[in-house]
Amino acid sequence: MPFYLPEMAGTAYADVRLRELLDMQVGVAYSEVYSDPASGVWDYARAGGWRARPAGYAGPTNFCEYLHTLRKEGEHGAAFAYKTVNTELLCWIMRRVTGRAFADLLSERIWSQIGCEQDAYLSVDSIGFEMGGAGLSATLRDLARFGELMRCEGGLERRQ
Repeated sequence: MPFYLPEMAGTAYADVRLRELLDMQVGVAYSEVYSDPASGVWDYARAGGWRARPAGYAGPTNFCEYLHTLRKEGEHGAAFAYKTVNTELLCWIMRRVTGRAFADLLSERIWSQIGCEQDAYLSVDSIGFEMGGAGLSATLRDLARFGELMRCEGGLERRQ
C-alpha cells in the first residue's frame, strides 16, 4: 500500500496488496456487529460524523484519520471478510491515483452510463471525503438501474 498511500505505513494496511484489498481479504482488527456498542463500526461512524461524539471526544474526526487507528489482525490474503472500512481505503486510493473524487468517478463511469435520471448524493465526512461503503442516496428508479447493472451477467447492454 505504501506505493499508493505512503501515509499508511505503520497501520493495518502497510503491507496489504491492492488485489487483497479489492478481494476483501484484509487482515484488519475491525468488526461490524451493529448490535454491539463496542464494535468498531460505531467508532468509524463517530469519525465520519454519522454518530454523535460524546463530550470530550478526542478520537478521529474523519475517515482517513480513523483508518490510521486500525491494526492488523491475521494475514492479508488468507480469507474473505467484507469490512466497510476497506472501501474507504479504495476510495482514497482512487482519489490519489486519478486526482479525482470518488463522486466524480462514480458519476462519469457508472451513473451517467446507465441512464440515471436524477443526481445521487454521497455522504461525506468533515473534510469532504466521500463514504464509499454506504451513504448513497438516490431515487428508487435509479437504484434499480444500478442494481440491474450488478445483476446482469456481462453488464448492462453488454457493457462492463
